[in-house]
Parts: sequence; structure tokens; C-alpha cells
Amino acid sequence: MLAVALLPLVSVGSIALGALLVASGVKREIESHRRAATDMQKPILMVAGFRIAIIGLCLIGLGAGVLLGLTWVWALALIIAGEETLETSIVVTALRDGERRKARCAAANRRDPSA
Repeated sequence: MLAVALLPLVSVGSIALGALLVASGVKREIESHRRAATDMQKPILMVAGFRIAIIGLCLIGLGAGVLLGLTWVWALALIIAGEETLETSIVVTALRDGERRKARCAAANRRDPSA
């Protein structure tokens, strides 16, 4: 009985947290666009901001789906959150790996300029 009474409160909390995450993700996106095009952190920050915003939107969908009793909405929100988290994690890992490789090559060239 207590769980049923707390469900609307948890749903509203999910929507509020989602809205905060969307705002934070958009802010990161904007900050990343202000960086120089040659900055290797720029695409990482862009993807991270996108991921935060998508998770926020999914939390909004989850809360709205539970609040309105629409199972398909909250189920779809969870599926999208999982898929986007996986996809953006792969992209961020690849970008960070490229950044590390570039740093290693630069360090090797500083040690041996004839290479």
C-alpha cells in the first residue's frame, strides 16, 4: 500500500531529475562547441553532454509513463536509455583511445625526432 502511495512522488522526482540532467547535458554541449576544433576533448564532451541529455529525457519518459500508467512509455524509455548509454560509451571509449594514441605518438616523436 505504501509503495502505491509513493509511486506518484517517485515519478515526479524522476521527471524533475530528468529535467536537471537535460539542462546539464545541453550546457555541456554548448561548452564543448566553444572549444577549438583541434581540441581532442571537444568530441568527448559533446558525446558526454548528449548522453546526459538522453538519460535525462529517458528519466522524464520513465516518470511520465509510470505517472500516467502507460507501460509502453516507461518500457520504451528504459530501452532507449540502455541502448544510448551503450552506444555513447563505445564512442567515448574510442575517442579516448584515439586521444591516448595521439599522445603516445607525440611523446615518441619528442624522444626520437628522426622517426
